[in-house]
Amino acid sequence: MLIRRRGGFALIEMIVVVGLISLLTYIGYPYYKVFMRNAAYRSAAREVASIMRTARTEAITMNREQNLDIDLENNQIRYQGSTNKVSPLVDLRAASDPGDETDCSVTDGEINLRFYPNGTVNRALSICVLNSDGDHKFTTRLLFPTTGQVEIVRPQP
Repeated sequence: MLIRRRGGFALIEMIVVVGLISLLTYIGYPYYKVFMRNAAYRSAAREVASIMRTARTEAITMNREQNLDIDLENNQIRYQGSTNKVSPLVDLRAASDPGDETDCSVTDGEINLRFYPNGTVNRALSICVLNSDGDHKFTTRLLFPTTGQVEIVRPQP
């Protein structure tokens, strides 16, 4: 007489698998939260860089000056009549010396960038993206007014 065994999982196997999944979730969740927070900072830096690049590109293609206003007090960027509010998780500051990526001393005021049809800009600028605790996360730099090239850097600890 042959006894047929039914396919499936034993209760102990299921408990072990659920336990492993729970353990991995418990260990991984804090890292996931840090990753998502850093993604918000990176996104804010990319947004600032993208608006700068758009203003430069439109100045070249439309063959006329484009103005971009950065309001540091309210974390807003105004360009062509629209206002972009940067993520509430971040704080924008400007560097008094654009070449120093650790300098984030300018906290208030408005910065005006003027992009010219030949691809240049009126000044060099570094915009720091900080978290709500004041920790410096990313810097969007426009170092060379003659080229108008924008880059995003992460400050060294």
